Amino acid sequence: MSTRSRVRAIVWILVAIAIPSALFVASLSSDFYNLTSPPEFGLHVVLRKIYSIGAFALVSNLIARALGECGMTLTPKIVITLGAAYSGAIEVTQYNVGSQEGVWWNLIDIGCGALGGAIATRMPGGSKRPKASVNPDNRIKRRRGFVKKRITQFRDDAPNETSRKSKIVAPRR
Repeated sequence: MSTRSRVRAIVWILVAIAIPSALFVASLSSDFYNLTSPPEFGLHVVLRKIYSIGAFALVSNLIARALGECGMTLTPKIVITLGAAYSGAIEVTQYNVGSQEGVWWNLIDIGCGALGGAIATRMPGGSKRPKASVNPDNRIKRRRGFVKKRITQFRDDAPNETSRKSKIVAPRR
């Protein structure tokens, strides 16, 4: 890893620690809670869930990018799990400091974390989908092997020598 890559990875790691930490602390503050979703507003719960999905998408993406800069390949399932785990950590901490939300709301919030993680997979740097084959020569070799296999099967099934030479086998699609 070059010096430039290391510096870039360190910057992403610091950002991926700072922003999720700040949002985590903010999620425990009742003043911040009332500021962002005032109870007088009729749809304050819906508004808060929309905020949380956006925050979970941001956090999941930042963590995925930081880990990606360190050389890790994260699949979409892992990024979605990161969002849900971050949300679960918030829910456990809120419960420990005296939150009165019920289990169903906690599960809905963890679902919002997973949804945020799913959104993060569509953001730049959110996840890497493993490719089946990166070397085009491997695909050609596999294809040739398939054709040879089909011809061999045909020859083994042929009843006599004349039928082997007279028929041409095309691979099935």
